[in-house]
Amino acid sequence: LWMLEEGVGGPEQERLVFHDRLQFPERLHVVTRVIDVTTTLLADIEASLISAANEVNAWPSTTDPGITPATRERLEKIRDRSRNRTSRLSRRDGP
Repeated sequence: LWMLEEGVGGPEQERLVFHDRLQFPERLHVVTRVIDVTTTLLADIEASLISAANEVNAWPSTTDPGITPATRERLEKIRDRSRNRTSRLSRRDGP
């Protein structure tokens, strides 16, 4: 962000070196997409793990072989998501 705020990286400016590596601020748009996707993915993973831990902590037993309502709902969503993806792929590939 410092490069953006300071206006670093114009075509007439000398290349910056950071940790012995040349910097290419004109490629910031590419780097920003990667950072955005990565940090969003990490936040989603963290939220999913917290949710899973909270759900497991609420189970009356972790050794009961029965399926919980939340597990059934999750399995149905996974199945539906898989069917939807398969359907989209088959329509895209066509006959």
